[in-house]
Amino acid sequence: MKIITLLIGLTFFFISCGESNKMKNKAKQNIPKVLISEIGEIPKEILPTTIKSAQVEGNTLTLEVSYSGGCEDQSFNLVGSPITMKSLPPKRAIALVRNSNGDTCRELVEKTLTFDLTSMAYQEKDGSQIYLILNDYKEQLLYTLKLN
Repeated sequence: MKIITLLIGLTFFFISCGESNKMKNKAKQNIPKVLISEIGEIPKEILPTTIKSAQVEGNTLTLEVSYSGGCEDQSFNLVGSPITMKSLPPKRAIALVRNSNGDTCRELVEKTLTFDLTSMAYQEKDGSQIYLILNDYKEQLLYTLKLN
């Protein structure tokens, strides 16, 4: 009887360890990769992407987006106009550009994207502020450069 109880206990122990590792791996997969933003020409035609929310925290911009797809891995880029608008603080138009990589599926995909905003700063000095005007998003985003 003791042997059966011991075997059952060990079985549950090993199963729970396996589940713990699966949970750790799943948590690692959910951590969004930080993508690089760049100053450049904003394309005239941009694939439709719904920006559900946008939040600037430190030097990163986190976007909750949804789009049509689901069959291919799609890539995203954040492009900022080289021209800034004269205001205090200045303003820069930015655009979320999606490359569908030929994905013709119509499933609604929801994703969290995180971008490094350092290249979008008005000046390369700590505390430099700029408003970012994101395509198809209703609010202006205030970005303050934070250097180490």
